Amino acid sequence: MFSYVPFETEDCSSTKEIAHDWLWDLSESKYQAYVREPKMFKLYTTYIDRNPVVWTRHIEDLVKSLKEASGIEDEEQLYAILLAFSWLSSRMQKMVPH
Repeated sequence: MFSYVPFETEDCSSTKEIAHDWLWDLSESKYQAYVREPKMFKLYTTYIDRNPVVWTRHIEDLVKSLKEASGIEDEEQLYAILLAFSWLSSRMQKMVPH
C-alpha cells in the first residue's frame, strides 16, 4: 500500500507542498489498493477499525511518516492534519456512488 518511509521530498518547495503531496500519495495508494483488491481492502480496513491497538499503531506510523517528510515537529498539528484529511476523505467517499 502506501510507503510511509522514506517519502521523497526533493521535488517539493515548501512544507505545505510536502504535506499536500504526502496526503495525495496516501489517498491515491488507498484508492489503488481498493481498485486492485476490493475484498482485501475491506478486510484490512475492517480489521484495523475493530482493533484499537492496530488502529493506534497505524495512525502513529502515519504521523511519524508525515513528521519525517514535512519537518513539522508539533505532533498535535500532525494529528490534526491527519484527522481533518480523514474526515474530509470519508465525506467525499459517501458522496461518490460506488
